[in-house]
Amino acid sequence: MQISTKTRYALRALLDLAEHHDEQPVRVQDISERQQISKKYLEAIFSILKSAGFVSSVRGPNGGYMLKRNPSEISLYDIMKVTETSMDIVECLDSPGFCSRNEKCAARLAWKAMKKCMEEHLGTVTLTVIINNAKKEESSCRDIVKTS
Repeated sequence: MQISTKTRYALRALLDLAEHHDEQPVRVQDISERQQISKKYLEAIFSILKSAGFVSSVRGPNGGYMLKRNPSEISLYDIMKVTETSMDIVECLDSPGFCSRNEKCAARLAWKAMKKCMEEHLGTVTLTVIINNAKKEESSCRDIVKTS
């Protein structure tokens, strides 16, 4: 599975908001400049994130976006569920009719187990975990576990 630009940018935008979690609403323009993402694309991403309940918007001269939930409650899996078209690592998991061997395929069972492990792990990787790991010089897969 290849992570889409939409997911990568959504994560960057949410991390930016998480770093300003206790402050005033953050303007899209400011996030756009800090993250080097086009304002127009960010606005489309924020529309998705708002519909999913991750952010709220404030109108007016001091308006912008704020996290609706604590950064420790938003996981990478949550973000990917709303920004990716599919979380499947192989086509046969998403489309059972894709292969005639579907019901008796040992490989498919392995892919299914791998997907489950991946989803469980991504569910433990919260915005807080990512921010905390970014403060370290280097992190490994073992470091990216729920520490919040």
